[in-house]
Amino acid sequence: MATQNQDSSNNSLYNRWLNWLDRNVYDLGRQMRMSYVPPLMVYLAAGISGLTGIVGTFFVKDYLGLSAEFLATLSFWVMLPWTLKMPMGHLVDRYWRHKGAFI
Repeated sequence: MATQNQDSSNNSLYNRWLNWLDRNVYDLGRQMRMSYVPPLMVYLAAGISGLTGIVGTFFVKDYLGLSAEFLATLSFWVMLPWTLKMPMGHLVDRYWRHKGAFI
């Protein structure tokens, strides 16, 4: 009797796992359309680019003999305008009609 209850609870757990897998993983595959492939490829390329950027940073550090902290500082200052692009763009879009007062 105890093994039958244990088997049914294991079966129930297994069925719940299969249902979760079907709802959350397999359903993504069923909803996939060919029109989604180009943006996904762009994101994939950006991710791979990030990984190769790490390798490039280590190459530059070793080849030019720069310290890691100098490269981190340089990267911060180089990326600062790109980082501020979104909030500044939002502010410009929001207050564009008042541009005469700002000038």
